[in-house]
Amino acid sequence: MLPRSLFGPYAKPNQSHSDTLSPALKLMSNSERGKYYRRRRKVYSAQLESSVAGLREEIAALTISHQVQQELAVSQRRTPLGAAARIVDEYCSLFSHGTPVCLAVNEQDVSASLVAQATNAQRGFLRAIMIDNVRFGEFLGVDLLLHQWERYSLYHAAIEWTMKSLNVVQVCDAGPLVVSITADLRVRYSRRTIEEVFPHLLGDEALVQSLIGLEVTYPCSNHFYFSQDGKIEWYAPEADFVGALMGVLKDPVVVARVIGNALIKKGHMIGDESDGRQLALTESEFTAEVRNPTLVEDSSCDSPASNSLTSYKLNGINGTSEPRQPSQMKLAYILGE
Repeated sequence: MLPRSLFGPYAKPNQSHSDTLSPALKLMSNSERGKYYRRRRKVYSAQLESSVAGLREEIAALTISHQVQQELAVSQRRTPLGAAARIVDEYCSLFSHGTPVCLAVNEQDVSASLVAQATNAQRGFLRAIMIDNVRFGEFLGVDLLLHQWERYSLYHAAIEWTMKSLNVVQVCDAGPLVVSITADLRVRYSRRTIEEVFPHLLGDEALVQSLIGLEVTYPCSNHFYFSQDGKIEWYAPEADFVGALMGVLKDPVVVARVIGNALIKKGHMIGDESDGRQLALTESEFTAEVRNPTLVEDSSCDSPASNSLTSYKLNGINGTSEPRQPSQMKLAYILGE
């Protein structure tokens, strides 16, 4: 009765340590049990270190983002056009070689693999210069943009992005601000490029071997649409995959074979759709936008519509509605050149 009187009338009798062990642990020797607990502590310690490292990276990215926002606030009050140009120039500089790629080791299954991960500076900078739900081509989100940069970096043996020209356009003081650049994206193909971007070619080893190590330069056009508060609300990139491959392969039939079923969407998105991409427009809205570009009329800067994204989203950067060129991803367009 002594144990119950010490801990109250409803106290349970003490259980021995062996009663609390799982059946598997009971069958282990003391030495095996010691190894088991040491392994558990090691895994827990690794998880804790990973969590702490992740928090530190997030704090670093937020710190950088805050610093950039403070600097831009001053710059935009003085020279908004110059601030927009500097933002785009810095963006090109930060991603001139994509994102870092490193070897990650999984201690649990003793395996290693290459992973790409944006730096704190890259993440913090994008969060400072773009709205959270930025329109990225026809999709949404800063995270998706970062993920695409990581894919480009991981799926190629080498990557280099070089800006060639930059133009800043603003119709009037109250009008939308657009920065347009041309750039070259130079990449070197690896087997992973074939596996992740051109998986339909894996059955043709001769063609695969001819592509591995191939250096291709994609001409790119990028348009950055700025909101009234100086942040990028729409980033529209496009790369000429067909023209670049025609330049190195020289054979339109081979180019059609390579590009035909490639995992390339909307002129810039590579890889499968496991990245959680979300369309900014529904299919019906996109169809109406493409078929009726002339519905977006020029308006005076005093018009309320001139301050909205729709007033310029389908126009050329000098404000004129121009006919759209044939899609570079159409096989008929490839063979028709």
